[in-house]
Amino acid sequence: MSPLTIQVPIVGLADATEEPKLANDMTALSAWANGNIADTDLRSANNAVRRLVLQASALVDERIPAGDSIFTTDGYVVSSGVASYGVPAMWVGDGGVSGQPVDFAVPNKSSVARIRVALVASAAAVGTALAFGLYQLTGFGSVDHAVSYTFASAYPGSGTAQVSAPAAGVTVLESGEFSLPVSPAAFALGVNLSAQLPPCSIAVTCQLFAYNV
Repeated sequence: MSPLTIQVPIVGLADATEEPKLANDMTALSAWANGNIADTDLRSANNAVRRLVLQASALVDERIPAGDSIFTTDGYVVSSGVASYGVPAMWVGDGGVSGQPVDFAVPNKSSVARIRVALVASAAAVGTALAFGLYQLTGFGSVDHAVSYTFASAYPGSGTAQVSAPAAGVTVLESGEFSLPVSPAAFALGVNLSAQLPPCSIAVTCQLFAYNV
């Protein structure tokens, strides 16, 4: 709904012109007050508040191959199909499970997300670009108590938190806005390396925020 507009009757003018203003005002106020208040009319736009729904941290260094990897609890990232003893922090897409209400759905709004990243590099990562995103896990395997996860490229729109050759020290990134996944699937945060890093270590914390627009 567009912002509320009120017409104030002017004393001294004919009732024929001023009484319709009162009727229109009451109709507009009734519609506005019954679930149609625009965010722009709120002192605090609650639907636009970002909620942290997933966070993961990992160390990335020159041992990690180029391509896509996801963060795991053992402090490192792992490529698709590679066995490890780490478990990724996972989030279930906002599709509603077993008939339960969808968490982020708001009538007349679109559920969207952003990825925010803080990375700290021990030295400049010359020759390498990093892109952080959300990855859907599609398979699982285990051998001698080690586990492997299968995933493809980053979820559409999520891999835009990017940096090329980050300098030594702290770098903060944020992705563009993308549609929040609605399928009840498992998702993990991860990174794409354009090439293996030079000898250096990068500590990363990656966060997924959800909100409505």
